[in-house]
Amino acid sequence: MNTQKPKTEAKIQREIIEALKDSGWLVTKLQSASTNGWPDLIAIKGGHVVFIEVKRPDGKLSSVQVIRHKIMKAKGAEVYVMHNHLEVQLMEEELGVC
Repeated sequence: MNTQKPKTEAKIQREIIEALKDSGWLVTKLQSASTNGWPDLIAIKGGHVVFIEVKRPDGKLSSVQVIRHKIMKAKGAEVYVMHNHLEVQLMEEELGVC
């Protein structure tokens, strides 16, 4: 029987931040009090500026987040949704930034 509690979104976010930093990304948490739906993190490396929304494995984007991400992508932003720190490497491979 597995009695391990699922990781909180905050714990997952800390692990993603650590993985990004370990891979050479400049990363910070975004704090937006005036506009809803912005991703949690912004990271910069190798000419790429990416926005990252952190979700638990069973987490879903809110309708506001879906709209915000769509607008950001239409403006040319690179936006990712990550559920664990292993997705950092997948993003890097997709971007060609390793």
